[in-house]
This record gives sequence, C-alpha cells and structure tokens, in this order.
Amino acid sequence: MVLSGLGDGRDAVAGHLLVLRDITERKRTERHLQYLAHYDNVTGLPNRKLFADRLEQALVRARRNGVSLAVLFFDLDRFKVINDSLSHDAGDQTLVAVARRVQLCLRREDTLARFGGDEFCVLLPEISHSGDAAVVAKKILRAMSRPLVVRGRELDVTAASASRSGRRTAVTSARCSTGRTRRCTPRRPGGATASSSRTRS
Repeated sequence: MVLSGLGDGRDAVAGHLLVLRDITERKRTERHLQYLAHYDNVTGLPNRKLFADRLEQALVRARRNGVSLAVLFFDLDRFKVINDSLSHDAGDQTLVAVARRVQLCLRREDTLARFGGDEFCVLLPEISHSGDAAVVAKKILRAMSRPLVVRGRELDVTAASASRSGRRTAVTSARCSTGRTRRCTPRRPGGATASSSRTRS
C-alpha cells in the first residue's frame, strides 16, 4: 500500500492517491518455498533439515530433564525394482503408503522424516529406556511385512532398520543431518546401545 499526496500547484495538498498492490501470489510463493525448505515434497514428511532441528531441540530437553531419546533409521528393500519396473510415479506412491503405515506405529510426539530416496528416520523423544526403541522398530518391521497396495497391485516392500539410543547425549545430530544413516553414531559409545533387525516377507 502506497499513500501519496497530490499537490495543487501552490504548495498545498489537494488530495491523496492510495495505491493498493495485491501480494497474495507472492505470499503464497513464499509459504510454498518455506514448506519445501522443511518438508519432503513427495511424502509431506519433515525433511533432513527439519529433522535435525527437532533432534537438536530433543537433545536439549533430554539433557535438561535427564531423560533418554532414540533415533531409528530404516530403508526399503527392493525399492529400486519398483522404480525401474513400475515407474517413478509408482515409486512415489509407495513412499507415501510407507509413510502413512509407519506413522500409525508412532506416538504423536515422535517425528518421522524422509532423508531422501528410500531412507527414513524416526525420532523418539523422552523414552523410558533403550528397549523402547526396539519395540517401535519391531512394530514398524511387522507393519512393513504386510504387502502394500499400489495401483491395485500388492507389493512386498520390506524394511531394514537400525536404532541408536542412550541417556541424554544419545546421538550426534551433525552426523544425522549430513551423512548416510548408517554412519550416525552415538556421541558416547560407552553409554549408548544399538540394535538392528531385518525382516523378509
């Protein structure tokens, strides 16, 4: 909005001119760009950047409150076969179906993120003990052992998972935000536990 005075030629203001500009489209574009900066455009899940931010916040709360947290990683077996044989669009639909199914295994305060490709990461804040991560991992693997229906076809998409959990300083978040999930390691190896499991249909 721009408000300008209109002169009468004698150094007096004869009126005002109000110019209004519609910035709706610009605001919509800004919101969309902000969304893309923090969320995966295929699944709508938080992306690597937003996950790292939430992990940092969870680490701060864990240290302050003296509680534990866990990070669970999993990727999909034979996902490349789906992309190559059924098309990338079918692959995207598979990722969305996986995201929906895994979210049903989590609490409201947990975070499921897509790191890219077929890699996913789960943040479990404020857990009672390290065994809780193994329980969630088993729930996810059990859920993923059932076929997914994509484009009217049943697909066997199993998952491989690994978890890292510990007291207070559970995970080095910089590794999680920049490296491959398999390189995400406990900050204090002596105080953390790790478990891995794999299921096949």
